[in-house]
Parts: sequence; C-alpha cells; structure tokens
Amino acid sequence: MGRIFRDLQRRTVFSDENVRVTCNYLNQCFETELDSILLAMEIVTQLLSRQVAEKDVIQSYRKLLTYISSGLHESNCSKIAIHFTRYILDIFYTPQTSDVHPVEVLLRSAYDNIFNRLVSEWTDTKCYELLLCVLFDFLKRDLFAHLKLDIVRALADAAGGGTRRLVRLLCVPKHLRDEQRRRKLKTILTISLAESLFRYESTKRGTHFHEFLKTIETMLDGVDFDELVKAKFLCLNLSRTGLTLQCVCFVFIVRHLDLLEGVTGNRVELDYVYNLIASVNILYHKRWKLPSFLVKHFIDGLSRFSQTDTFKKNVSDPENKMKAIFSSAAPATARLTDAVANIFGRLPATAQRIQWIQLQSDHFRAEYIFHQQLGILQERYIVTADEGLVHSLLAIFQTDTLLEVLASKQASPMARRNASVLLSRCSLTGPGLQKVLRQIKRSQKQDQGASNPGPICNWVRAVHGSVQGLNDGSKRVLWTALSTIHKTTRCSDEQRLLLVDTKASLLVSMMHKMEDTVVEMQVERTRSTKTARKRKLL
Repeated sequence: MGRIFRDLQRRTVFSDENVRVTCNYLNQCFETELDSILLAMEIVTQLLSRQVAEKDVIQSYRKLLTYISSGLHESNCSKIAIHFTRYILDIFYTPQTSDVHPVEVLLRSAYDNIFNRLVSEWTDTKCYELLLCVLFDFLKRDLFAHLKLDIVRALADAAGGGTRRLVRLLCVPKHLRDEQRRRKLKTILTISLAESLFRYESTKRGTHFHEFLKTIETMLDGVDFDELVKAKFLCLNLSRTGLTLQCVCFVFIVRHLDLLEGVTGNRVELDYVYNLIASVNILYHKRWKLPSFLVKHFIDGLSRFSQTDTFKKNVSDPENKMKAIFSSAAPATARLTDAVANIFGRLPATAQRIQWIQLQSDHFRAEYIFHQQLGILQERYIVTADEGLVHSLLAIFQTDTLLEVLASKQASPMARRNASVLLSRCSLTGPGLQKVLRQIKRSQKQDQGASNPGPICNWVRAVHGSVQGLNDGSKRVLWTALSTIHKTTRCSDEQRLLLVDTKASLLVSMMHKMEDTVVEMQVERTRSTKTARKRKLL
C-alpha cells in the first residue's frame, strides 16, 4: 500500500491503463486496520482527482468500503467518520440513489454516539454548547438533504422523538442568554426546518431552495423562543405581547412536521387539534395572511381534524373563517395556472383532503381538487377486487374527472389505468359514453400493430361496465372495433383477457336483444296468423 502511495507521488502522467493497473494492485492490498483504510482513502482521492478511468477508481473505493465494517470499533468510529466527511468522495461524487451507502452508515453511527452522550447531559452549559457546535457544523456542510434529515431525526429520537421534542431540547432559556448561542440555534432551526419543509414543495421550484431558506429565516427572526418555552409551544398559552404571526406559524410547523413524519399518540393529536383551533381563531381575528408555503400544510391539517367534535365546538362559523384565511390563496385568473397546479407540491394526496375541499365554498377552485385526485390515482394500482377502496374513491371522483385523467397526456400510465378501473364500475351515458366510444374507434385506426396497447385497453376497460346500456348501433361499432383490436394488436395476457371479457359481455347483451326481437317477431307472426284466419272465416 505504501509503495503504491509513493509511486503516485512521483508520477506526473496518468493514463487509463496505468490507473487500471494501480486499481488492480490496490484491490489486493486492502486490510481492515485503520491506518491501512486511511491510506487507501488518500490513494483513491488522488486517483479520482486525476479524472482518469473514474469507473475503475470508484469500483476500488466501493471495495474498500466493504473492509470498513470489520475494522470499525468504538475507539475509531468518530475518526473514520470525520476522515470520510473530509474526503467527500462517493456521497457527493455520484448522484443520490435509493440504496443506503456504507459511508452514510458510518456518519450516522458517529453522530449517534455524539448525540447520545450530549443529550444525556444537555443541562450542562458546556455540553449544550458542544451540541449546538456539532449540529451547526454538520448542517452547514454540503451534504445531501436526506442524510442531514436522517441524522437530525436521530437527534430527535434521542430527545424522545419528533420535531417538537427536538425544538424543546434545543430551546433552553438559561443557555440562550448568550447571543452567539441564540444565533447558532436560529441557524440550526432554519436549515433543519427548511430542509424538512422543502421536501413538500413543487419539483418545479427545485432551484429556489435558497429563496425558501430565506423565507424560513425571516420567519424565525420574529420568534421569541423564551415566550414559546413558557407557553409550552401552544398558541393558546401565548401572552398578548408574545403573540405574533411568526410564532403562530412556527408552532404550527413544528407540530405539523410531527404529523407528516408519523409521530402518533392521543396526546400528540389532542395538542395538535387545540393548537389548530387556536391558530384558526387567531388568524381570523387578527386578519393575518398565511405565508404561501404554509397554505397546503394548513389545509392538510384542517382536512384531517376540522370534522372532529372538539374543532366544531371551539370554532364558530368555520366556513366564513376559512374563506377569510384562504382568500389570498386562490389565483385571480380562472384558467389553470402554475400556482393552482402546484399548490400542494409534493405533499401526498389524501381522500380526506379532497372531501374537505369539496365541502368548501366557491373560493376553492376545481383545479385544487383535480390535482389532488390525480395524486391519489398515481399512488398505487387499484384493483376491482378491493371493494372498500373502489367505493371510497368513487365517492370523491366524478366520471368527468376520470375521463379527463384518462385523456390527459400529463397523467402517468398508472393514473390512466386506475381511472379506467374506476370508470369500469360506473354506468356511462350521454357525452361521456360517446367520448369513450370515439376514442376506441380512433385507437382502432391509429394503433394497429402497436407495441404498447395500454392506452387502447384503458378505453376498453372504461366502457366495460356500460355495455348493457349501449344502443344497437353503438354495440355493433364497439364489436367491430374490439374484433379489430383483438386481431391486430400485440397484447399481454391480462389485456387479451380484458378484450375477450368485454366482447363476451357485449355478445350476451346482443343475444338478449336478439331473443327479445325473436319473441316480438313470433308474437307478431301469431297475431298476423290469427287475423288471416278470422278474415277467411268471414
């Protein structure tokens, strides 16, 4: 290992072949001793900085990581973590993946040890100051957001779990009398809250994180942490002098993040509901305007808890209050705008939120509901056998909305398929039915021999539940189209079964009609025979 390092120091020219040979030698020299690991890191860093045969160098680096677990001890864990954060390498060098990287495990392990020690002694001023320094230094590093949030969550877990407990741990009045510590605390909260909330912003705003960070920073500048600690982070307990829009927003954010991250418990929900009630009443009576980034979260909270008895008893005339609070949330133009389309960003759609918006008056535009419905259709595949889910979704979807999703090019294949599944449980009539038949007929002509018959089958699935209500002409047109699609399109087994099943339903419907016609003809013939006999007798 030492010979390879000295050779690299002397070499001035690096070719692909030389680097590959060096990597092969290096792969045979890896050991589990700490000094060997650190020296190997130096070699990999130098090779990577030359930007030659990068793929081979990264493969060597990945192999090096497999040796670390055997050489990892409590005595050297922190040293290795610090060394790896200094030599950024793979965490920052390659794009983020869904896999957990070994370096991330090292960092988490090191910070877990630090946090467990400092949290247990947080009442000590020196330990508290050290905790702030560790957090401040860590959050200011150029790390991936998911890694920052995971490590901050580890600290929150050590404090009892959840953002609220983390904030209560950090906001200690006797420690915050020092101005430098107070500034560090604000920086820590600004970065951690901004990273947490930015995950739910629209993907189109991905380049505006610094602008979002400044918004959170401005909000925290108006927060009196001493007052919040006295009020136990409840808006109900805030004094008149300490009651500001920034405090109301901060308390709501802290509690709502716990809700989004899955912190549960009767006490947590009860505190959330009472704080939500206080927030609604305060915002209405003070005529304060919610920051735009909080609108979606406030709607999410209301959709979850505004139908509870506690909320109804403590919020009088809720409809007018909602209208006043959200009057600035709706765009002035009637057309679909980016502000409307992206109002909920990446906040996961819920059936409760759609139902809540549908209950509101006209100041909420239909596009709000449409994009939430689209979000639900894009979550997971819906199967007709899941009766409970299908019935609950049909209660919040109109056929026009499902047809719009089915025809939309912006909707994902999963959303279009799910829309067709729900339409198959409806009985289409009028313009909606005609639209589906036109699409099937058009697809039959345009997509003969298509390698992806999914769009055609979606329209066929949509009409499946309406076969019985078709008139004779529509049945003949649909039969011809299905026969052509069946013959000319390369379908999967599931799609072919759908076509066969729809044709069978159509055939049964046509046979019933034929039987009725035959019976009518026989009755008419019998009547004619009887009439002829009567005439002969006369």
